[in-house]
Amino acid sequence: MFAILGERYQLGPDAAGGTQVLRRTGRARFNPMRVWLLPVQRLVRGEYEVRGEAGAAKSLLDQRVSGRLAALGLSVTGESVEEWGGTVLTRRYEGRCETAEAAAAAVRFLCEESEQLINLAAE
Repeated sequence: MFAILGERYQLGPDAAGGTQVLRRTGRARFNPMRVWLLPVQRLVRGEYEVRGEAGAAKSLLDQRVSGRLAALGLSVTGESVEEWGGTVLTRRYEGRCETAEAAAAAVRFLCEESEQLINLAAE
């Protein structure tokens, strides 16, 4: 999968929820993304965090990412709403990717083609 994604990506630390994906956003620095891999199960997990009213946050994610992630084999596995400096919706997606190409496409969408941290006030 990383051969497909290229040298901008590498694996981060292992954790109970999977191995975090790191993405290079500058010349040498790799930043942790809100994406985890579970290679044995062939799972890709990702999270989105939207700051703002919960109903509007859910609607935004439904419009912008849920359909595309479903096409890539990922579905909603949970969400939570918390109050910390305002209302924050966290939605988790997960899916089994049978091929390296499918996993790479999911990781690329999560990390590059969509915003994982969104502030509705800035929209």
